[in-house]
Amino acid sequence: MKKILLVEDALETRYVLSKTLQNYGYDVITAENGKEAWQILEQQADIQLVLSDWMMPLMDGIQLCQTIRKKQNWHSYIYFILLTAKDDKDAVIQGMEAGADDFLLKPVNLNELRVRLNAGRRIIQLEKTLESSKQKIQQAYDQVNLDLESAATMQQALLPKPGRLGNIEFDWIFCPYRFVAGDMFNYFELNDKYLGFYQLDVAGHGVSSALLSFTVHHRIVNSLLLDNNIPVAPEKVITALNEEFQNSLDNYFTMIYGYINKDNGEVCLTQAGHPKPIFVSGANAKLYGDGGFPVGMLADLEYQSFKLQLEVGDRFFIYSDGVTECMNTENEQFSESRLVSLLEQYHDLSLNPLLKKIGTELQTWRKEIPFDDDVTLLAFERML
Repeated sequence: MKKILLVEDALETRYVLSKTLQNYGYDVITAENGKEAWQILEQQADIQLVLSDWMMPLMDGIQLCQTIRKKQNWHSYIYFILLTAKDDKDAVIQGMEAGADDFLLKPVNLNELRVRLNAGRRIIQLEKTLESSKQKIQQAYDQVNLDLESAATMQQALLPKPGRLGNIEFDWIFCPYRFVAGDMFNYFELNDKYLGFYQLDVAGHGVSSALLSFTVHHRIVNSLLLDNNIPVAPEKVITALNEEFQNSLDNYFTMIYGYINKDNGEVCLTQAGHPKPIFVSGANAKLYGDGGFPVGMLADLEYQSFKLQLEVGDRFFIYSDGVTECMNTENEQFSESRLVSLLEQYHDLSLNPLLKKIGTELQTWRKEIPFDDDVTLLAFERML
């Protein structure tokens, strides 16, 4: 049976309306004033229709309506009809501002009352339908979040562990913009003499970028990076990827790929649209490279590689543009020059504390605001 709360201080009017509502099929609960009605509403959570007089002692109809609207944790919407002898425009405005849904002039026309109540029930049913849809949307959203968290866990599992491969020490910073990142990197043994490394940054953010970064990662891992136990030239690896990933997911990516000779510290690499890496020797830091085209943007491109020499204690830093283009609250970029200065200022720190310092500086730069792009930095140092 439909339930309604009737709030009316006049006994005769309350009796007539109660009988009328019962004849309409309602289960009627009555109250003599707003204060009593409020106590009933707090005890009976299934009441969704309230028919209330305006002028009453202790708590009038306007105050009751305002009290109902102020409470945030109702299980469902309460439809409020205000009974009043006031028929002027100001009274209607006052009632609407208090949160009333509808009005009926006293003395009440019973046929009009029935129609207004039916309209209220339709509104309540629409609210229930909307709430059900919201719950379904929330469930779907929660499932998406769970899936993204799983994807983020998978992506983290693909990242190499900080540490040494032979006499080369590796460490990194990895801060995804959201759950998953379009940035990816790796370092690995090509053979007993050479180590391979790369970092890539897929254009855009979110799932589509992350999917492409996953795909490129697996493609590199499963590529033939050696020819007769000699590393394939980095420019040839990049050229092959550029041809393979033309218009892939309507996206492109920047990257650096290279290899390290563990015996003599020689590094050979190709830059494809990625930010200029930084070579640090002692207290001196220098930008290397001249840009190049991103991978997957244009077909039939030619890439070039360049070499540099790592002595014991020398370091090399590769980073995504999320580092140097990190914006502060004044819309100022962190910049290459600031990163270079940091690497020179803290050159005496070992690799892991140095990267923690850079991470802290970036967070301070953002003033603890979440990053608006993936922030990735890969560093390696030649050790004894």
